[in-house]
Amino acid sequence: MAKRSLWGEIERRGEGTLRARYIGPDEARHSRTFRALKNETLADANFRASAWLIAEHRLVEEGTWTPPARRIEDELEAARRENEKRLTLREYGIKALKARKIKPRTLVGYLGMLERLILPTLGDCPLVEITPEMVRAWHDKVGISAEPKRAGKAVPRQQAHVYTTLRLIFNQAIADGLVRDNPCHIEGAGGTSPKRDIEVPTAQQVDAMACEMPARLALAVLLGAWCGLRKGEVLALRRGDVDTETWVLHVRRGVVRVDGRFIDDMGPKTTNSVRDLPIPPRIRAAVSGHLAPEAGYMQRGKDALLFPSESGGYMHESTIQKYWSRARAKVERPDLHFHDLRGTGATWLGQQGATLAELMAWLGDKTVIAAMRYQHSSMDRLVTLTNQMSAAAAEPALTLRSAS
Repeated sequence: MAKRSLWGEIERRGEGTLRARYIGPDEARHSRTFRALKNETLADANFRASAWLIAEHRLVEEGTWTPPARRIEDELEAARRENEKRLTLREYGIKALKARKIKPRTLVGYLGMLERLILPTLGDCPLVEITPEMVRAWHDKVGISAEPKRAGKAVPRQQAHVYTTLRLIFNQAIADGLVRDNPCHIEGAGGTSPKRDIEVPTAQQVDAMACEMPARLALAVLLGAWCGLRKGEVLALRRGDVDTETWVLHVRRGVVRVDGRFIDDMGPKTTNSVRDLPIPPRIRAAVSGHLAPEAGYMQRGKDALLFPSESGGYMHESTIQKYWSRARAKVERPDLHFHDLRGTGATWLGQQGATLAELMAWLGDKTVIAAMRYQHSSMDRLVTLTNQMSAAAAEPALTLRSAS
């Protein structure tokens, strides 16, 4: 039975439980449940219920009353906003990056840049207080090399990548309703043109570098150049990916090492990277030799890795990099990265007349810009092309009259 208070009523709902309720100015019934806490009696719960009714009555008399449920929502919202004001980039950054749909290895790179290059300067700043001016001041100093040979100089690609990381975090903050605007407004800061202008190696140089590798890794160099594979794609190749009847290479995965473990079930770098590639006649003998059981480079079965580690699992990138560094030095091309083999093949293909669309399909790139990045023009080739263009006209050279 409900016990009427001076204003409202208190009703026993069960053992140790009371419900206080009243009819508010909106003519609706409002209530709140009170339970006897540990080491409390029902009288203690009754005291708290009575105090609540008195407080509610006072709000009605003062004309400041609003429905209790709405007040609770307002209090929670105010507390949330207050917490958001105190939420720092350090507290939010990792969570924001993990919320994005990013490949594991890319995520590791972003988290590394966040830790090394963003948080030391901006980490303890509340998100809502980071301004474009602060970002600009940070960007002017971030990515400055500490190496003796490059001390005080910016590393453009790193600078662009770390700026992109910060911009991604604030894009996520906008999506989460934590900030209204992205303070990353520096024009062109998120992009960079390639600064490395390499001399494309010849087929003979690629052959020479392959020969300088351990025999079990020679084919890795040839596939990098003649099939345009990324290093992770090369290391993830299995016996079943090589069709020696049709001479087609099936690229289905790319292995990466994340948090100390290898992952290959995510597919290659992009959806476009899943592709079938013709194996050029020039390297078919090398492919056959590598697959031959007597070579002993790999285990039997279609799931056997083409380039396994000594333990039979995935080869660590540092292993192939060690041998690659020696091979390129022997051929006097210490400037070449293993990834440059991919661009080398794209350049050779382009010189044979491949269209941009064909290059994109061959490389497994999803954007025109990405494919164009691997096209290195040579003056000799341009001279040849322009001479052929003139010869194709089959008419005397045209003399233009000067403008009067």
